[in-house]
Amino acid sequence: VYSHADWDHCWGTSGLIADTVIAHEACAKRFRSGDVANRLAEKQTEAPGQWDAVKLIPPTLTFTKTLTVDLGGVLVELHHLPGHTEDCIVAWIPQWGVLLAGDTVETPLPYFNTESAALLPQWISALEGWGTTPRMNVVVPAHGEVGDRSLIERTVTYLRDVQAGKTPIVPADMTAFYSETHTKNQALMQSHP
Repeated sequence: VYSHADWDHCWGTSGLIADTVIAHEACAKRFRSGDVANRLAEKQTEAPGQWDAVKLIPPTLTFTKTLTVDLGGVLVELHHLPGHTEDCIVAWIPQWGVLLAGDTVETPLPYFNTESAALLPQWISALEGWGTTPRMNVVVPAHGEVGDRSLIERTVTYLRDVQAGKTPIVPADMTAFYSETHTKNQALMQSHP
């Protein structure tokens, strides 16, 4: 299952044995449009030889809103949640109370771009809905530490603050990557119409 078509979420699939690769229809569109292949070409130019073994595997089964998959008696509900990208999804495992959040929740803070900025109202609204899901015990972001529903609450607060032009409270001990991400997020929202 691809959470979305960013390189760090879909380039390793050729190393697995899988007849079915599931993703949102917008993810498949990114493969068809050349977006995924173009990003690979960029990486190959930046670091010759490093990415030569990557074989892009497009989704074979897509959905638009929700899809439930039975993994040997464990039901996993895949839900579209545009935000970080248009094609983002989350996976909800109700019997375990686990939300696999992909890049819709990230610790210590989410990364976004021009596309994300345009999707911010949808992203916030969808996360607020997930934040009230009964029985949610665990939230697993694709990047960062595993936590509980408070990860969703912190992400929503951060997104709302940045959207409103406020200075969000962020951890003082963030890595350089996340400090830079925070600065870029704020600048992007200031320039976004």
